[in-house]
Amino acid sequence: MKATFGIGYFVLGVIQFFAIWDGIEVWTGMDGMLVSVVFWYPISIFVATLPIVGQFVGMFGAVHAWNWTWIQSGALFFGVPAFVILLAFGESLWNWACERLGQRMR
Repeated sequence: MKATFGIGYFVLGVIQFFAIWDGIEVWTGMDGMLVSVVFWYPISIFVATLPIVGQFVGMFGAVHAWNWTWIQSGALFFGVPAFVILLAFGESLWNWACERLGQRMR
């Protein structure tokens, strides 16, 4: 189960990274293979590590480069991580309840 979430979260990160990369290309108006690899790839790695800035640049890229709606891009950058946090909270709550009920049954 943890491996499935780990692989899924990695794939999500890759998709978000390419949205950030495309967002920087669209925003600057400079595209092309050489410019993209030499300049925008390293900058995209840096921007992806910035929590709020990376998310908004990625949303911009998803909307303007991929022609997504703002709702779709917001779901990609905010919806999935929120869902994962809710799943982790639910699992913790479930484990806590099982421990409490298991102690009372002894």
